[in-house]
Amino acid sequence: MIDKNIPKATLHEHLTATITPERALKIAERNKISVPEGLISPPDEKNPRGSFNYDLSDINNFFWAYDTICNLVINPIDYYEVLHDFLTYSAAEGAVLAEFQVSPMYYGVKDKHNVIDAQVDEGMYNDIFSAITTAMADAEQKTGIVSGIVAVSLRSWGNRGVMKVLDFIEKHPNPLYRGFGFVENESFGRFGDYDEGIRRALKEGYRFAPHAGEQCGPQSVWDVLEYNPERIGHGIRSIEDPALVEELIKRKVTLEVCLSSNHALLPLYKDSWESHPIRKLYDAGVKITLACDDAGMFGTSIGKEYEIANDILGFTDEELKSFTKNALDASFIPEEQKAAIRQKAGL
Repeated sequence: MIDKNIPKATLHEHLTATITPERALKIAERNKISVPEGLISPPDEKNPRGSFNYDLSDINNFFWAYDTICNLVINPIDYYEVLHDFLTYSAAEGAVLAEFQVSPMYYGVKDKHNVIDAQVDEGMYNDIFSAITTAMADAEQKTGIVSGIVAVSLRSWGNRGVMKVLDFIEKHPNPLYRGFGFVENESFGRFGDYDEGIRRALKEGYRFAPHAGEQCGPQSVWDVLEYNPERIGHGIRSIEDPALVEELIKRKVTLEVCLSSNHALLPLYKDSWESHPIRKLYDAGVKITLACDDAGMFGTSIGKEYEIANDILGFTDEELKSFTKNALDASFIPEEQKAAIRQKAGL
């Protein structure tokens, strides 16, 4: 059984998708948005935060549910509540650090299906981003949990999308924008397709943390290594290529591993938790951290991810602490904040 006092950290959270079913119902009611019948169940004894109900036999069902639920979140107060919820209950489980992946332009457009061509509403963006930063500050003051942001572009937006995201955060500078990455299905493009944008992001000083090695296998990890990422979201399919595993160790690349997400979405790992390659990667010497990916969508939390690693996959308390140490080392927050967290958390 896991020691509840073990400090925890997560570097891979999609901000809006941390929403709990309970919060989603409240926001839908406030915003007068009808929810598809059966999609959201209220809290009960088994699921104290409620549950999202959708069929995971087809990944398209997940994307439909994801869009439907995240599109409930519209107003600054919605974003504040979603983020404050996640940070405070994560801190109650022992979390000391959380980094979120966000596409900044989303906060300033109403048409979420045409973000890179839509006109950004500056007032809308400022109000929502202010609510987000306030939630982070309030949660830190209340619990001590520290937050960070990785600005991302969607793969389907192409290189033009990368350039637009970089233009946007250059126009709206904020010290929270320290990292840059990619999200969305890996099949939309290879990293060479975004070469110009990636090199610009690196030149401008953004630290690189893309998704790779999840749907498309080890080749996507080899492709991104050309750009020397410090972290890789997922990266678990690297286990299929021993030479790649050795390269990750040599380069000291940290993998952001999301157990519940992988187990739910990837056919390779659906049959059993033990089929997940985290133990083999860890024992080989790859730097591993744990994260939720989409905490609300998968009914998980960072505490639950550590429990799965301990109770089901057999990681010891000391090994769990190493996940947190790796997360702090690989985090994009300032070094003085890392030092303070290490001292406070005994790491």
